[in-house]
Amino acid sequence: MNKKDLTLSLIRYRFTQSGVALGMDVGEAAMMAEARMKNEGLYGFLAGTKVMGTPEGGIVGIVEAFFSHWIPMLEQDLALKNQNKIDADEAGRRNKLSEKKAIDTVEAYRTRFYPGEGDHPHEIRPYVCYRMRVEMRHVHHLEPEQLGLDERTVIHMVDEAVQFFKGRVGKFRRS
Repeated sequence: MNKKDLTLSLIRYRFTQSGVALGMDVGEAAMMAEARMKNEGLYGFLAGTKVMGTPEGGIVGIVEAFFSHWIPMLEQDLALKNQNKIDADEAGRRNKLSEKKAIDTVEAYRTRFYPGEGDHPHEIRPYVCYRMRVEMRHVHHLEPEQLGLDERTVIHMVDEAVQFFKGRVGKFRRS
């Protein structure tokens, strides 16, 4: 699976959940989701840019950027802990600080395109929910829920993206 495949699976999930919310059974909603994805041109050789330009592509991009900043800091702290230069409590404190720094870096970048709305969360799940709200209001002039991106759905998508990138931790190591 690659980032495009992950993003397609998240789009499929949102479209299926939208069908279920309309009263369809899961099988019927999944067929409707596939038809909608085909109709919107999300399959095929040239569909990659379109796929990555969806809200789900935004979620995947945010989680990937977060990991690219967080993992090197986390590995540095783990090395210090393994060398007995810091204890477990200090490692935990540094982990939270690293997570905050990584999210602040992602926010500084995304704010250049879609200005934030004041303070932002410093944990990945609430941060992505916040960013979806900001960006959907800016791009679509809608609340995320109007696009099928309620908090529960976004958190599920974040969790899927986190699992995907956790499996690729080596990609984020600094040389």
